[in-house]
Amino acid sequence: MSKYTGVGESVHERSGPDLGVFWNMDLGKYFGFQPAFNFWVQKGFNQTQTILNSTTTTTTLKVNCFEAQLNFILHTPGQKVRLFIGGGPSASMAVNGKWTRRTASTTDKLDVKFGKAQTDDLKKGEFGVTGLAGISWGGLMVMACYNHGITDLNPKNGEDVIQSNYIGLSLGFLLPFQQMKK
Repeated sequence: MSKYTGVGESVHERSGPDLGVFWNMDLGKYFGFQPAFNFWVQKGFNQTQTILNSTTTTTTLKVNCFEAQLNFILHTPGQKVRLFIGGGPSASMAVNGKWTRRTASTTDKLDVKFGKAQTDDLKKGEFGVTGLAGISWGGLMVMACYNHGITDLNPKNGEDVIQSNYIGLSLGFLLPFQQMKK
């Protein structure tokens, strides 16, 4: 579930799918490193506005992104069951996006214009921080995460800061790779 802050009032979270891969590297008995690459993260928001108690306008923003995370984790020892917490920096790049505006009589769909010019809708790149917690047992992993964007995505000077954040729940499968010996 994602949300943009700084885009007005009556903004609600938007949910969307995510598909990614990560590598779990042990750095000792209690520490690990989990670089992750998410191929398709959907960020956005839903906004409903009522004007003079009669006209309702619904605006939806959906942005598809590629995202990389560099998470450092602290985990319980053991091979079968591990609890873990951690976090680290993230970077995402918008691939495409759509604005949808609906009233009682019309629906408009527009492409999001990404860039740094005053006429653009949002900036394309974003940096953030991620916090996560989860459990793995055998080859199955369940994890919850929170990501908070720290980049101002508003290309227009003098306007409110726009940032994204999301809460995610992941189900993953750990593949048993053996380290190759020389």
